[in-house]
Amino acid sequence: IGPADSPAPPFEFTEEEGLKLAKLEHGRWNLDRIRDGWRYAEEKDEDAKLTPFLVPWHELSERVQSYDFDPVREIPDLLARVNLRIVRKDES
Repeated sequence: IGPADSPAPPFEFTEEEGLKLAKLEHGRWNLDRIRDGWRYAEEKDEDAKLTPFLVPWHELSERVQSYDFDPVREIPDLLARVNLRIVRKDES
């Protein structure tokens, strides 16, 4: 991450980078839910803290995986809002 002080094309993660970050986000989400007392169940019940999504990445449907991809796609825009940008190692 570096200052957004020079003009640069909009940053986009490669497909491989996006997938890796989405998987990491799902792992973070799982840990957050487990720490908060959530457990796996086939049906979601927010009051009982039960969710069918507390599973490894490869067990999620593509629709549910998109819940993890969406925040990853927003990272470049969020950084730009605070005058920062992603800089690849070969760009520095």
